[in-house]
Amino acid sequence: MQAHNNIEENVLVLSVDGEARAVTARFHGAITAGDFQRARERITKQRGWEPGYAQIFDFTDVTALNLTTAEIRAAALTAPADEHAAQFIVAKPCSISLGLARMIQAFAAGRRVVHVVDSPELALHAIRVGASPPQVIHHRAKRSFGGHARWGRQAANRKRRR
Repeated sequence: MQAHNNIEENVLVLSVDGEARAVTARFHGAITAGDFQRARERITKQRGWEPGYAQIFDFTDVTALNLTTAEIRAAALTAPADEHAAQFIVAKPCSISLGLARMIQAFAAGRRVVHVVDSPELALHAIRVGASPPQVIHHRAKRSFGGHARWGRQAANRKRRR
């Protein structure tokens, strides 16, 4: 059963998926440091949210960044709503949102794991099966774990041939 509780503002839509145990913050248009802060504050106040819910930050509709590098770093280093929950950033390949996602991932490294994926469906699938998605977005890669498993098999076959 999926329950969505939406709060729509300038650039932020929050939704809670009780079945997947995930909360999604979807950003639109030009985003600012205030949008990150507002999302973080709203996640735990969202009706239906519980500790342990994975957090998905969807940047696929971001068109501009009104952020400095220092603001992106501060957002990445600020403790998430639930430090023990999985975190995902959804970004389109070859986009401004992918650059933002990778910066957040790099700044957060060593403090927490932030997964970057190319679709909300891939993030939800990884949450449901309890797996970590691949950390690389390829321009023409299939959006499934099967394609990434194939790359692992190819590497194993090369080792056997040696």
